[in-house]
Amino acid sequence: AWEAERASGEYWTSTTSVPEAKLLAALFINTHQALRTVKELLAEPNINLHLRPPAIDDHVFPLVSSGHDWPLWHACLNGSVEYAALLLSHGSRTELDGDDMTPLMTAAVCGDPEAPLLVELLLRYGASTARTNSLGFNALEVAHASRTNSDECARLEHVFGSIHPASDHVITMLAEAGRGQLRKRGGGGGG
Repeated sequence: AWEAERASGEYWTSTTSVPEAKLLAALFINTHQALRTVKELLAEPNINLHLRPPAIDDHVFPLVSSGHDWPLWHACLNGSVEYAALLLSHGSRTELDGDDMTPLMTAAVCGDPEAPLLVELLLRYGASTARTNSLGFNALEVAHASRTNSDECARLEHVFGSIHPASDHVITMLAEAGRGQLRKRGGGGGG
């Protein structure tokens, strides 16, 4: 019953204090306070990490209005490895039915320098490289269609082609994310 209630537009616009709305709003902000808020919300027993608000054209909740937004998708849109690692380690799925632009596709096209690490994280959690959007493109094809920098494409191709069982740096990254110690890395990659 609460799932149907939370899927209604009235639920989302009645108050921005609902946990799912607070989580989506916090994912837009890259501050220590927002990170604490995300961690607190992930500890709530009834929070739904896969709930998407309906399409809302409302000034009360302007940040989330497309009707397909959900926490992991937003973390990938913003290129946030830290938030994505937290969400995945708390049970977020890598894909939802009805997604035309999956989190993996979104991560592959985001302009953040951390995109290859984000793509690797999603792949290690089982994101499908074969899933296609409504135009028939998979995540790597979407990345190629949206990027003009051949070096960026080559880095993503390398990540897509080299995923093996979880490497030490990904395991360390997930452990650090759970303790709130993950920091943005400079260009050089993992180790």
